[in-house]
Amino acid sequence: MEMSSGNNLKESAYVYIKERILNCEYLPGEILFEKQITDSIGAGRTPIREALITLQSENLVEIFPRKGTCAKVISKEDLMELFALRKLIEPASIIRNKGNIDLDKLHDFDLAFKDLSVQKGKEMDRRFYSLDIEFHQYLIDCSNNKRLTKIFGAIMQDTYRIGIYSTLFSQRNSKESTYQQHHRIINAILEENDGQIGDALYSHINYSLIASLETLRKKENKENEEVFGTPI
Repeated sequence: MEMSSGNNLKESAYVYIKERILNCEYLPGEILFEKQITDSIGAGRTPIREALITLQSENLVEIFPRKGTCAKVISKEDLMELFALRKLIEPASIIRNKGNIDLDKLHDFDLAFKDLSVQKGKEMDRRFYSLDIEFHQYLIDCSNNKRLTKIFGAIMQDTYRIGIYSTLFSQRNSKESTYQQHHRIINAILEENDGQIGDALYSHINYSLIASLETLRKKENKENEEVFGTPI
């Protein structure tokens, strides 16, 4: 019984911290204070530390012995690797397995993207990017390859975090633009045109990469201004 209670506390801590990291309530590089988390969820140090170790294995936190723990920093190298993987995986998998895709489900995704693209506010941003992850994950799930699904799930988890982070510092990757890119991908799949599917996916992934790099640049510029003052 005690073991079950301990596991529940660890799971509660894990979910609590993870949601805040993914939604950038804990910003990349922000220190995570164990006592603050303990006070928020009513768990002891042990389940919180166990949760942090699990999140470290998911590349969402960095633990520095005798110094502390912080939300994982998003670097330029992280972005380049992440989007390079997406360009390797998505076009090849979707083109190869397009016959497994439910066309009615694609239509539903299209309508949902269109509706959310004009909705304002932080909660609407989260819903939109959650739908974004669900859309890309669904297309990969149609491969019926469990290992690929698991690997891609981790990639899209990082993609969601980056998308939310971008909304804080840049408007380049707006929901309206992202909807149009998804609409193009969906139309290419509906037309079963392999060339257009590949082009639409590469264009979308590259656009997202550029927007994400722009976010890092703006964040760095803001930090420099805070340290040195606004240049004259």
